[in-house]
Amino acid sequence: MQNVIYAGLRNPARDQQIFDTLKGMSVGEAAEHFGLAPSTVRAAAKRIADLAVFDLKLQGG
Repeated sequence: MQNVIYAGLRNPARDQQIFDTLKGMSVGEAAEHFGLAPSTVRAAAKRIADLAVFDLKLQGG
């Protein structure tokens, strides 16, 4: 199991659902679907779009 140094996302599963939902509907429709403000939907989609995953291996010597 990998150790997570910093996840950064508050609710990664929900953010991913929002991101996927926006492929088929508008921000307003997605906001209504999830019961969120449009700005929250846009912020969640931006977090997923900007997500970066790194694999860090430390070697001593």
